[in-house]
Amino acid sequence: MSETSFPNRRTVVLGGVFGAAAVVSFLKDPDLAIAAEDPELVRRFKDLSQNGNSTCSAKFTESIATMPSTSRITGSCCSPMEMKRYAEQVNGLANTATSR
Repeated sequence: MSETSFPNRRTVVLGGVFGAAAVVSFLKDPDLAIAAEDPELVRRFKDLSQNGNSTCSAKFTESIATMPSTSRITGSCCSPMEMKRYAEQVNGLANTATSR
């Protein structure tokens, strides 16, 4: 008689519980969902959030008028950037651009 290896009930139950927990945590963390959908968006977010040129200082605000016309204000000045909000803004801008 040959022995066929089937997972026992305990293995199946534990696998299901841990699998469900992973799915729930994935859905609760929108950053993970966004990262899975668009790695390029995540790369740009990391770059902007770590290399922004804006601050909340009066000196920076005053310097905006003297910036070259080709300059861009990048990053977030008064609070840390949030991946979920960044994705919403980028998608909103893309929808606006395509609807014109």
